[in-house]
Amino acid sequence: MFRLDIRRDPSIFRERKKFTGMARFTESLRDRAIILFLWTTGLRVSTAMGLNYGDIQEEFEGGEEFVKVPVYPEMKKRVLDACKGKIPYYTFAHPHAVRHLRIYLRRREAKYGPMKQDYPLFHSDWHHWEREERTKKRLNRRSVQRTVKESAKLAGIEEWESVTPHCLRKAFKSILRAPTKDGGRLDEGTQEFFMGHILPGTQDEYYDKDNVEFHREEYSKLDFSLDGENLEFGSGRGEEEPSDILVEEDELSDYLEQGWKFLEKIGDGKYIVTKRDPS
Repeated sequence: MFRLDIRRDPSIFRERKKFTGMARFTESLRDRAIILFLWTTGLRVSTAMGLNYGDIQEEFEGGEEFVKVPVYPEMKKRVLDACKGKIPYYTFAHPHAVRHLRIYLRRREAKYGPMKQDYPLFHSDWHHWEREERTKKRLNRRSVQRTVKESAKLAGIEEWESVTPHCLRKAFKSILRAPTKDGGRLDEGTQEFFMGHILPGTQDEYYDKDNVEFHREEYSKLDFSLDGENLEFGSGRGEEEPSDILVEEDELSDYLEQGWKFLEKIGDGKYIVTKRDPS
């Protein structure tokens, strides 16, 4: 178990391996997607929970490598604190976060049906909701806080109880301040924009916020040190990805013979099988 003093040592926010460790040791595909999404977008947790699938759908389904994630005042109608100060801006999700978001959403669609634009990007799987309603229910901030702490604990972070979603935002901030992959640095205005801050003085008035491709290019230079990173589930309580997969009816018997276990039928000759103990 390693020590992570988030209160006294700000340098930990530059120790990227500890955050990839948290992503590796999660208890669900959704939780891993959340951690990677928060870390690589720098979003406040209330903002991320206020997102709908439709907010990213076009670039996500279009195969964009660095997916634009917009923040806008109307999100406050869904989650009160979703757009702090009513400041509109946008950031991007790293390809690793996009990949695991795709895995999570694919599994969610297999279980609950196709995603719709007004569905929350991250859903609640609280079992007191009717099954068909869960994909429409928005995950709340407290649940994300529990997810982050539990992942920090599973990753072996000694002070796991002090790790919060805001730590991931601070980690993103440290990456904005650090040298980029090409050895340069983002200018201060771009750094502040990606954090959703108003630029000081008259800088905000003259800053070109509408140049999406410029910001996408600048974001792509950030060094998350994720190239070649294996984020498969670790041992213990985490899953080994993919533990649940969707198969056709004519493939089912072959998977069962290989030791996979039947989980559920979702209609139209499609089945979900798992490597986990379904009990």
